[in-house]
Amino acid sequence: MTWIIIITIIGVIIYYFLKDRNKMLETQVDNFGGMNRKYSLLIEWLTNDPKARVTKTTRDHIEISCIYPSSITKFLITENFNFVEIDWISNLGVMGNHKLSWKFPNNTQQENIIEKIGTDLQNYENKIF
Repeated sequence: MTWIIIITIIGVIIYYFLKDRNKMLETQVDNFGGMNRKYSLLIEWLTNDPKARVTKTTRDHIEISCIYPSSITKFLITENFNFVEIDWISNLGVMGNHKLSWKFPNNTQQENIIEKIGTDLQNYENKIF
């Protein structure tokens, strides 16, 4: 009997979480035309390298990959409750694995996001090279 109550409570929590998440995606992503349209300037900037490609797009996530013979770099853009999270994950071969993460309020201007990421990446690269 207690298992049924526990499973029911967990089911209700999951239901309300998914309902809230769906509502969040409607207001933060769908109303802007989807991830590709909402973050078009950022995506354009991140795919500026000739080898960079959007490799995965979902309702709340975009993955951009840049693959060279000795290195792989990925940018992950993920929409969350009131925030957009951006991860830079890079395997630079003999120089090892590297990662940086950013979290911005979802209404942050893309120009500001680009400026912050560009500055942080430049500073990080100056440290490792």
